[in-house]
Amino acid sequence: MIESRGEYDSVRETEALIRSASGYVRVSSNLRPRVIESSQLSRRELGARRVIRQIALVAVVVTWSLVCTVDRMNLPRSSHWLSSNSEHASQLSTRSAGGVGEDWALVDSFEELRGRIADILRL
Repeated sequence: MIESRGEYDSVRETEALIRSASGYVRVSSNLRPRVIESSQLSRRELGARRVIRQIALVAVVVTWSLVCTVDRMNLPRSSHWLSSNSEHASQLSTRSAGGVGEDWALVDSFEELRGRIADILRL
């Protein structure tokens, strides 16, 4: 390595200051136990935070599933749904016989069905 003796080298100056301070600086006898204790404490805090997050996540999932279950219980039963569909089919056949074309009768029945579904899904 090429050395230039005329220029100022801040790294060498810093190293020289550290070496000269080695006689004055002493490590306390309880430094290592304090470092270990603080790292264990921070690890415990992180573990506690993780457990709290997991409990909160479980609570959210349970609440969401209960809400979905209650909403399903409020929906009409499938037998009622089938009977209303058969009523729509009979209305469609009477409309097509009444002079309205089958295409428009089908459109009207879809609009009514869409309105019923919207009423059911409203909160």
